[in-house]
Amino acid sequence: MPAARRADTGPRKRLLLFICGASESGKTVLARQLSAAAKQPRLVLDPSASWGDEGLWVAKPWDAVARVLREGFSGTVIFDDGDRYLPKRGHQETWGTLWTSHRHLGVDGLVITRRVQELPELAWSSADRLFVFRTMPGSAAEEYLYSRGYVPRDVELPRQPLEYLDVDLFGESVVRRRITPAELKRYGNPRGH
Repeated sequence: MPAARRADTGPRKRLLLFICGASESGKTVLARQLSAAAKQPRLVLDPSASWGDEGLWVAKPWDAVARVLREGFSGTVIFDDGDRYLPKRGHQETWGTLWTSHRHLGVDGLVITRRVQELPELAWSSADRLFVFRTMPGSAAEEYLYSRGYVPRDVELPRQPLEYLDVDLFGESVVRRRITPAELKRYGNPRGH
């Protein structure tokens, strides 16, 4: 993907968003929808090839991100299956730079994961919103979301595919939503899955 040069984005706030849930629950559909709504270039790290030709996977994903940031990329960096390659702790000199400085770098971050409890602890301090799709009842992911207070215990987590919670981590609000058939058709998997 060619790097876009940074442009004056005015007062727009840069965001760090997490999307979590089980396989085939709708995470990537929502990520495509959110990143399309931002109307900016996107870089997609995609070890599972869910993004078709747009996705990129390299042996050292940080190198690819660092290269486009050095070239002045401004847009959305999407980390599909982020729990597979983002370290939970440490690495302040690499990934930590993105979590703590994404606003200064002119990028939004969107992390997609099945195992939300494996996401970098440092990233949580900068996260703005969390989207929670269905999880296995009683799973480590479910307990993590409740025990950390990201989702109040009196809120039932989604159990159906395409249903999700939209959690504003600063506003402490939780809204239950569902991906519509039109959204699924428009933003579904380019591989036809």
